[in-house]
Amino acid sequence: MNSYLKNFLIVAAIVMLFFLVRPMIGGVSSEQLQQQGLEYYASNTGETAENAVVRNFGCHQEILIYKDGEQVMRIGYTLGRLYEI
Repeated sequence: MNSYLKNFLIVAAIVMLFFLVRPMIGGVSSEQLQQQGLEYYASNTGETAENAVVRNFGCHQEILIYKDGEQVMRIGYTLGRLYEI
C-alpha cells in the first residue's frame, strides 16, 4: 500500500471517529448550554441572571453568566457535566 493511500485511510478513520464520538460527549447546542447555564446559576445562587455566553474550546465549553452587565459566574461543560470554574 503506498503512503498516500495509507495517509488517506488514517485521516478518513479519524474523521469518522470524530463524528461517531462527538454526540456521545455531549453534542448540545449553544442555546441549550445557555439555558442550562442560567438554570445552574439560579439553582446554585437563588438569583436569576440576564445573559449567558457560550465559548467552545474544543475539549470543553464554558458558559459565562452575566448579571447587571458583569460576569458573575463561569461554568464549564465537559462530557455532559456542568461544573463551576
